[in-house]
Amino acid sequence: MKKETTLNLASMMLRMRSAAFWAACLAVVVSVGLGGVAAQAQTIGTPGVSGDQLVFLYDARSNRVAFMSAANPSSDTIFLDVALYSQDLTETLAAETVSLGPASNLVIDPTSFGGGGANGNAGLATVTPVESMEDITPVVPPQPIVGGFTLANLTLMSGFGQNPFARFAVLGNGSAASPGATVDGGSVSYQRFDPGVLMIPVYFDPADLGPPENDGNRVLIAVFLDDYDGGYRIIPGGTSAVGSFFNANGLLIAENTTAVNGVLLSDLQSMAGDSSLDGSSGKAFFEVDASGGNVFGLFSQSIGTFAAGQRMPAVAEVPTGTLPPVPVTISFDARVNGEQFSCGRTFSNIGTSNATVEPTDARLYIENVRLVNDDGAEVSVDLEQDGTWQVDDVALLDFEDATGLCGQRGTAETNSSVRGMVAGGTYTRLRFEMGVTKSLNHGDSATAPAPLNKTALFWSWNAGYKFIRYDNIAESNGNEFRVHIGSTACMGDGRGDATCANSNRIEVDLPFSPSDDTVLIQLAAFLANANVEQNSPETPPGCMSAPDDPECVPVFAAAGLPYGANPGGSQQIFSVE
Repeated sequence: MKKETTLNLASMMLRMRSAAFWAACLAVVVSVGLGGVAAQAQTIGTPGVSGDQLVFLYDARSNRVAFMSAANPSSDTIFLDVALYSQDLTETLAAETVSLGPASNLVIDPTSFGGGGANGNAGLATVTPVESMEDITPVVPPQPIVGGFTLANLTLMSGFGQNPFARFAVLGNGSAASPGATVDGGSVSYQRFDPGVLMIPVYFDPADLGPPENDGNRVLIAVFLDDYDGGYRIIPGGTSAVGSFFNANGLLIAENTTAVNGVLLSDLQSMAGDSSLDGSSGKAFFEVDASGGNVFGLFSQSIGTFAAGQRMPAVAEVPTGTLPPVPVTISFDARVNGEQFSCGRTFSNIGTSNATVEPTDARLYIENVRLVNDDGAEVSVDLEQDGTWQVDDVALLDFEDATGLCGQRGTAETNSSVRGMVAGGTYTRLRFEMGVTKSLNHGDSATAPAPLNKTALFWSWNAGYKFIRYDNIAESNGNEFRVHIGSTACMGDGRGDATCANSNRIEVDLPFSPSDDTVLIQLAAFLANANVEQNSPETPPGCMSAPDDPECVPVFAAAGLPYGANPGGSQQIFSVE
């Protein structure tokens, strides 16, 4: 009869001199087929803590300590077949059959159990109730057996304890098998651990944890198949762990796939691949395919001698979270009656008199650029601070190039796009305002950063910016017609702090795909119902946003802005191609 194996606890305690060694340490192990605890189901996602069979992870490599325990909570004597397997699960390194009396327990030290064949190794261990000391046919015990295990690192002097990975024996319909029933893998078999997705609920900033080589953090993944031929044993399995890592704010920061064969001994950064995890706490998800076998997981992390650990629970899916920011370019194209805008040429059929005009300027500011994702949520575009065309959340679109009559006030440089970063995702709409952010609208253009330093786009008399400047000269009589829209009726100090009765910002909301679409600016629409060959007496040329200027009525109507008694409506200026 084989002798019951025990562990010299006093000797182990001497090896673990730091009290902090016994601090709880978080650990997650993944093994193909290990799933949730349910006494009447053929597969489970998260392992139970008691059952008709116990599975353990052990690590008896250098500077590490591991021990396992099993207890018999029944009033009957039971027999346990205990086997310790190599890391690749191809070898049984140590095995014994032991007798466990009523209310008795067994402590297993991998360094000495079964002749010490597992010493210096890591792998899986199984504790399987069997018929007798001589007959290792698996049977259902009188009561579910229980136990625990500890993994510790002597270099860090930290460790953690956990319940076993337990499962029940079930019939083909998933109902629990009766005590004494033979577990033959046919009519009765052990539940399979099949989580689908395993999760590390929270990991601390890896930069603050102990070195991975000393188990400062470790992700342990095991994949195995059940073999019931001539008793019970496990045989190697293989799968891939498709990892998704999210930081504390739910931002997806890493995706990587790791092959798992037998027992994988790894760490957070190795599982994440080339994307650094340093700088934030987070959580991780691993999609695993049990493929008829078993998967379960364990994760551990240590800060100094303080550690924490838990098994990796199964969850329904990998969440979307917030995708990493990606570059985005929003292109604009200025048109005049269907023709592309340019300086140094004329355009015909403008306004109510079908006038021919030559442009002298075409510039506008836009602000507060947002994209709308396929869930209907607005996501702000973080504008590139390029020192020329974009500052804060304001961008200048400049379509004039200082040629022809545009040379009076224009510049040779042009800009027809807005550039920035946005959270990755699928976007279906674009929203922005034609205007300058209120907090920037009443500054000093002489000292403001580009592109807010354009004096030609600033009303010194109103201490605010012209959100658009679109100017033309009528060929027939030289009449100048300007479209200058900006906030009016402003009260304040004139240099930064002001409140305006008429905001005059065009709100734009368009169906839009950043990769496919261009925003069209229909400049002639401002003038569609205006006579650009004449101007009301004693008023500025064209429309300069004065509240009592007749030329502003059709201009503001096209912009969708309220003006006087007109309530405003839909803007006719911006569209998508």
